Amino acid sequence: WAPFDSREDWELAKWLIGSGLTQKKRDEFLKLSKIRNCAAAPWPNNLNFLKKIDKLPKGPEWQCERIRVEDTVEVDAVTGETEKATEVLELWKRDPTKCIRDLMGNPLYRSSMRYRPERQYRDAEHTNRIYDEMWTSDWWWDIQKELPSGATVAPLILASDKTQLTNFSGNRAAWPVYLTLGNISKTVRRQTKKHATVLIGYLPIPKLAHITNPEQRSIEMWRIFHDSMAKLLEPLVEAGQHGMDVTCADREIRRVFPILASYVADFPEQCLIAGIKNTNCPICHVSPEDRGEGMTKETRQTRDAVYVLQQWWEKHESAAAEHLGYKKIWPFWATLPHQNIFECFTPDILHQLHKGNFKDHLVKWCLKLAPEKHIDQRFQAMTSFHGLRHFAAGISKVKQWSGTEYKNMEKTFLSVIDGIVPSKAVKATQALLDFMYLARFPIHTDESLRRMELALQDYHELKPIFMDLEACDSFEIPKLHAISHYIAMIRLKGTADGYNTESPERLHIDFAKLAYRASNKVQPIKQMTLWLQRQEAVNKQEAYLSWIEEVREQRKHQRRAAEMGLEVLHEEDNPLPHPSTAIISRPGNPRHALTTTPSSNLSISAAATTHKIPDLLPAIRQYIALIVSPRLPNLVAADHQISIWHRTRVTVSLPTTILYDDDNDKPDVIASHPALPKTKWKEGKKERYDTCLLYRFPDEEGLERYQVARVRLIFTLPRHLHCIYPPIPLAYVELYQPFRTQPHKDTGMWVIRPQIVQGKQVAEIVPLGSIHMACHLAPQFGSTTNSSWTTDNVFDRCSSFYFNTYSSLRMFSFVDHFSVTDPA
Repeated sequence: WAPFDSREDWELAKWLIGSGLTQKKRDEFLKLSKIRNCAAAPWPNNLNFLKKIDKLPKGPEWQCERIRVEDTVEVDAVTGETEKATEVLELWKRDPTKCIRDLMGNPLYRSSMRYRPERQYRDAEHTNRIYDEMWTSDWWWDIQKELPSGATVAPLILASDKTQLTNFSGNRAAWPVYLTLGNISKTVRRQTKKHATVLIGYLPIPKLAHITNPEQRSIEMWRIFHDSMAKLLEPLVEAGQHGMDVTCADREIRRVFPILASYVADFPEQCLIAGIKNTNCPICHVSPEDRGEGMTKETRQTRDAVYVLQQWWEKHESAAAEHLGYKKIWPFWATLPHQNIFECFTPDILHQLHKGNFKDHLVKWCLKLAPEKHIDQRFQAMTSFHGLRHFAAGISKVKQWSGTEYKNMEKTFLSVIDGIVPSKAVKATQALLDFMYLARFPIHTDESLRRMELALQDYHELKPIFMDLEACDSFEIPKLHAISHYIAMIRLKGTADGYNTESPERLHIDFAKLAYRASNKVQPIKQMTLWLQRQEAVNKQEAYLSWIEEVREQRKHQRRAAEMGLEVLHEEDNPLPHPSTAIISRPGNPRHALTTTPSSNLSISAAATTHKIPDLLPAIRQYIALIVSPRLPNLVAADHQISIWHRTRVTVSLPTTILYDDDNDKPDVIASHPALPKTKWKEGKKERYDTCLLYRFPDEEGLERYQVARVRLIFTLPRHLHCIYPPIPLAYVELYQPFRTQPHKDTGMWVIRPQIVQGKQVAEIVPLGSIHMACHLAPQFGSTTNSSWTTDNVFDRCSSFYFNTYSSLRMFSFVDHFSVTDPA
């Protein structure tokens, strides 16, 4: 526990640092009579506490480098008198090579680190390649050939984004630069608590008030950015050329070459990094007027860019550079070895897909083709689904949009516009949504990338309908062109979910906003770096203690095994299995989780009344007769008590052939309850009966094995029957017609209708375990808009629904799997 005296002291110190208390509040806490008299804290005040924290092992030291910006300013227009105007900027930085050593040497990442590229395949013939992590892609293989034999690549993933520190006043901003490694799995990189992404610098944000010419001010700001980045990344030049010896997480010493592989940024910052005008593509040489046609041109190359810029700077030959869209700045990446900066720009799902192509363009075009009030009414009447945001006032009243709102609108937008915009516009929307969902796949293959390419081709073929109907003026949209590079990027660097700009935006909270709030707002960056260094020291100590605990447990296990005469395999003797080259499909095996105690205990007659199931008693008797014994149905009476649950969590186990990684996914939640009144401890809830997929027809193929049902009651049989039938949870469900028709021609979704026999919807009781996963039924509104429809009555008033393929990425992957693998 050193430098602390005990575990208790360490836990208190960790809480004081991580609690968000200001230094003043910590001082007040440590001086409380209760704390001092009981000797609860070993430090008399905050100053002594911080001195103890500063004894912990630290990360790389922070340095401040001042940058002087000088310019000649005219002070008198009559006499032509001028003077020098100076602005002093601060670049806060730390050595990125030391940060790389810390990341590669962290034993907590041992099981999630890779040091060499791999090729994985979906089939035994090695014809359908898998693209997942960076080490499964082409770039690592290509760069490995340029390095000496035995070299280990450390693919650097940088991210930078300017962020506001103040909310209402003060106009304070910071420009953090983050670093992580492609050697670490994307699952770990995405988790902020794993600390696999580190802050390596704060870039200066100049005011340049003395420069009145807007064009000159823009060029000067670009120059300051590149000069600052060159100073920040300077240690990587030598390390990338000659390598550096690093003790890795598995305690092996390797010759590591840190090479820039990816730079996560939005489009304006991509242009800034590339030194390209915003009218040009920062990746390829496509002309501005061709950006809406879905075509890509030859990828830009670092060596070519450096050559034309040298001609501009040294020989004043600007024609070639200006024709290619470059600005007259000397880029920071000119000296970085073994990289092509133009191939470092990976897909930006948040800004290019969710916000750009979908919300800013497609939704805007559709709103010009259909009345806004009709679209709002349909969103208001949308059926509920766990995890789906209900736009109670429609989408026109949303004031502030975020990635969450974009994704929730995408889930139901296709069913909302069907019938009120032209058929061709609906098909174009479906093509774009298919591309967006495929682009978000956490695992890709050559086959899925071909489907992704076909979806994009369909969208480009269908999108002229919006111009024909005067919904838009032009398709020369940078973000529309950017998605044309996605397939090549995924082959080159791995799937897009490893480079989403949502991750650095989340990091702004920890590395900028919280750090700023902990300062006294005077010279905040200096205080922020000190605060972050202490936070990092506590995180490193916690990681060390976790590793020690793990080692102790392993040694304890080894001693016990040795005493029993068993041979123990060390971790290095039992490496992780290589992904299978031939994966066999198998049906999922979902697990259901109910709370230990039921939500209520009611008589069968009361439950039938509360849940509006008049034939509950006959259904229970029929189930007992079929499953238990035909002689026992009369053992159940209307006054017998049953235990009822209002929701179940379904941990979905998808077939292994589905291109979906659900390690970090939450279980599906299926709710089934009447309107619940508000109590002293709980908020009231509206009536809700969710829909699900039942595994019903094992002899069928694909999606036809399943049937949609609406869960009306989750219960167990009366207690007196448990001696002959165990208390297995059951579900009373209302059934919908099986999947026996083709999908709808415009939306591509199946139309689902209630299964009616003799004027009544078919219902039955099934074991809860037959529920495979939750699903969403979106109303098929048709060409009319029924203002009387609400979320509460839509199931009663609507006669047909869409089986919503877009309700979640997991559901889309599930349906896409069957549409590809089944002969139909």
